[in-house]
Amino acid sequence: MALYLYDQYTSPRCWRTVKDAKHFYACLKSETARLTGVKEQILICYWGLGWEDAHHPWSSEGHTYTSKQLFKWLLEIVIPMANNWDIPSEPPLNMPLLPEMVELGTVSGLAKDLEQENKNNKEAMKSKAARIKGEREDMGFGDK
Repeated sequence: MALYLYDQYTSPRCWRTVKDAKHFYACLKSETARLTGVKEQILICYWGLGWEDAHHPWSSEGHTYTSKQLFKWLLEIVIPMANNWDIPSEPPLNMPLLPEMVELGTVSGLAKDLEQENKNNKEAMKSKAARIKGEREDMGFGDK
């Protein structure tokens, strides 16, 4: 999912300015369409770019946020983040990592091997995800 959302950030589908966001939001005729559109824009930055501060819950303590409330978040918080946050060169890949530990003495060969294996697994995961994305697009599922 992050691969698609990452690609959408640089596509016309992304509402990158407040002006664009207001225009596209106004074109959506139903609350369902507005809610879907605004959620997608937030997810583009949160999942696609890995901007943790773009996160906003869809509901909290029994209250479901409206498209208007989420749209306000998008305009005031998410869109301005592009001025201060770096746009990553690739989508984030959240994989379990080794815990951070204090090093006493030298790092063992086993620890170095495990670290290298994690790097290799991460690269393999990226390659596999790109391959699957390409296959899905060739079959007509998903699109840049």
